[in-house]
Amino acid sequence: MQPINCLGKLIVVEGTDGSGKSTTCKKFSDYINEHPEEFDGYKAMTLSLPYDDGSELYKKIRQLLAEENVPTDILQSMMIVNMKDTFNNIIIPKLENEKIIIILDRWLLSTLVYNIMNKGKIIDSSISHILSLLGIKSKSTYTDIGIGYRRNRLYIEDFSSYYCNLSAFPNRVFLLSPETGLLQKHSRCRQGDNMEVNDSIDKVYLSNSIYHNIFNNIITGEEELESFGIYSEDSSIYKKIESENRFKDPTRPTDEEEIEFYDYVLDFLKREVKILIQG
Repeated sequence: MQPINCLGKLIVVEGTDGSGKSTTCKKFSDYINEHPEEFDGYKAMTLSLPYDDGSELYKKIRQLLAEENVPTDILQSMMIVNMKDTFNNIIIPKLENEKIIIILDRWLLSTLVYNIMNKGKIIDSSISHILSLLGIKSKSTYTDIGIGYRRNRLYIEDFSSYYCNLSAFPNRVFLLSPETGLLQKHSRCRQGDNMEVNDSIDKVYLSNSIYHNIFNNIITGEEELESFGIYSEDSSIYKKIESENRFKDPTRPTDEEEIEFYDYVLDFLKREVKILIQG
């Protein structure tokens, strides 16, 4: 599946809890809407996933995110249904009919990361489903025929199209990758009823590591230790936004350094999206 060929553009900002995704998405969306002349007249909007559509499904997802010992395959499957509804009802119509840049806060990589972290079986399930669509009964007899499970690899395009039934693929996917001190600083702000199971700092560090492993594997196309066998047809879509050596003390970033980090991220996104628009 190639990125959707529509009037609008679909941008994804991925990253672990506390990495600054929501702040980044809002800052970038606000900047585009305040400076449309820099972006060929495009306007922007941000959507956070899971999307709050007021449905009972969404309410159940939010409830389960705060509970311990919820089967991760069930939770992630509910998230995929919510994502599909959001694509069908909001994202696709806007991309087809409006000169808009939709900025997604989370996407399928989050689904895979948290399923892996919580020892789920989404990858195996998706591979089996894709094989069944092809009428292939055994992985051991499978040969590379250009779809799905290829030499122990799961391609994110196949996961999106054949397992999640999403009819659009992003034009760009960015991984927000601040140093661990900023992750810890953000995670400490979460308390009480707003705490989710995955918000604890040890899980933040673990999910951040999985994001990096998957992203490195997609970008390089080379299988690494703990790569989880996830690949992409077009690695140029994926970009890392890193903050290495931006803080004097990586474990204790100051408020000023945090502001500078967001300025750096915003400049990075502006350059990349302008290149995308210019083709």
